[in-house]
Amino acid sequence: MAETIKRIEGNALTRAQISEEERATAVNFTSTEALVSANIDSTATVGAGSQLGYDINIGEGSSVGELSKIQDSARIGRYSIVGDQAEMGHNSKMGDHSELEKVSVMGNFSEMGDRSVIGRGSEIGFRAKVGDRAEIGAGATVTSSALVDNGESIPNKGVRIAEFQTLV
Repeated sequence: MAETIKRIEGNALTRAQISEEERATAVNFTSTEALVSANIDSTATVGAGSQLGYDINIGEGSSVGELSKIQDSARIGRYSIVGDQAEMGHNSKMGDHSELEKVSVMGNFSEMGDRSVIGRGSEIGFRAKVGDRAEIGAGATVTSSALVDNGESIPNKGVRIAEFQTLV
């Protein structure tokens, strides 16, 4: 038996003794403080093995896939999807009706607008901003502090570099 956080009686979360079989499907909070500070809507779902940080917010109807990592103070809007093994950095924000696909990463302080899609295996850098209705192709990179305008698309494996950066 191991001690971990477990959802019981509907939406109540508690620290409990669970079997190894149950542990395989548990959600992991980074600390007891993270458990207490989490704001997870009762209609939201979180996949097995995911790690949830302190002061996170997961909106109505949203889902977080298996083995994903949502770091401290991250915000997920309503009806949004975080795919399996995806990661949202500290203080990152995801809008409503948006999707962060499998194995993608949003860096610390990055932002994603409403109705946007970040493709599988993409990386969104520190303080980068992806506008409303934007589409980032699979395997694409948006560097730190770069801006993707509303409605703009970045092709698969494409790169968006912040204006002040230069390539060496």
